[in-house]
Amino acid sequence: MEATEELSGKAIQSISCPESTSGLRQIPWLRLVLGNGAKFEIEPIEKAIKGEKYPALGLKLEFVKAFSQISEWPGGPALKWREMPELRVLRNIPINTVEYSDPAQEGITSAINIAFKTGAWLKVTHSSSPMAIDVEHGLARNT
Repeated sequence: MEATEELSGKAIQSISCPESTSGLRQIPWLRLVLGNGAKFEIEPIEKAIKGEKYPALGLKLEFVKAFSQISEWPGGPALKWREMPELRVLRNIPINTVEYSDPAQEGITSAINIAFKTGAWLKVTHSSSPMAIDVEHGLARNT
């Protein structure tokens, strides 16, 4: 999961999501392509909590050699992907740091913060809706 070294110092070329999604909320998956061609996926995951009825909701960020065909249900048609125009402002800016956090304190990463060398930032969090993610971004971090 820790893709920090593979991302650090690299620039994002594109960020995409399933075509059926709009905006920055309730996104089922994100795909990142770096300027060097490296590919990453961010997806929501669940982790069982011993003694609890409901699982912890988290995120998985991983390097992939190729993007797989993803469908919304077993045997369903593959999702079509679109670049997220809202995030084009983050293109070609070198990544400074990638931080993983567990704001819900459930023992699973549920927020990923990417800081760029210009002060721009991208925050991906597990949505309150099961198996979806929310995205926030800015051009400079408020201090």
